[in-house]
Amino acid sequence: MSNDISALPAPLDAQQELLDQIPRLPILPGENAAAFEDLRQALLSELNPSSPYQMSLAENLIALEWEIHRHRSLSEGLLRKHFREAAQEVWEKDLLGAFSQFGEASSEAKDFAEGLLDPLSEQSATSLAWLEERNIGVSEIAAAAYENAGRALVPHETKLADLEIRRRRLREDYDRLKVANTRPIEDAQFVAGHGD
Repeated sequence: MSNDISALPAPLDAQQELLDQIPRLPILPGENAAAFEDLRQALLSELNPSSPYQMSLAENLIALEWEIHRHRSLSEGLLRKHFREAAQEVWEKDLLGAFSQFGEASSEAKDFAEGLLDPLSEQSATSLAWLEERNIGVSEIAAAAYENAGRALVPHETKLADLEIRRRRLREDYDRLKVANTRPIEDAQFVAGHGD
């Protein structure tokens, strides 16, 4: 047997090779890859994995966090869509006496809805004043949006509940693993006065 250990891969290289085999969560269209990488780096920094298995669990936690973020974002998108439609319907019904479910909303109705959805827009004050003149609360439009989005939100709410449970369990497993891998150094001495 050769004594030349240079042919053996360094432990970090082997770990990285193993980690490269773990498939990463795909970033979907409309998602921010930089935000995902920021989240990933922040969680890796907090979790501080010290073995390939810990790294694998950490990557799974990161994927779960991103999936939670994804489903919250999708739910928010659905609500915004239904809020927009409900606001446009309120506008059209008030001005036209009816709202066509087949026709497209007028540009005024679209501007009105966008003013409610974006409180920083120039249209916002005008949209809120229009509602106030008619004694209509924004919460009434939001309630209609929730009612209309109800069925579409169920899969996301169900998935979020499942993901939260999985994340909690995986984090508990990870924390137990970290504690189990912590071994005291028998002959170590604590030195006081060094920032501790």
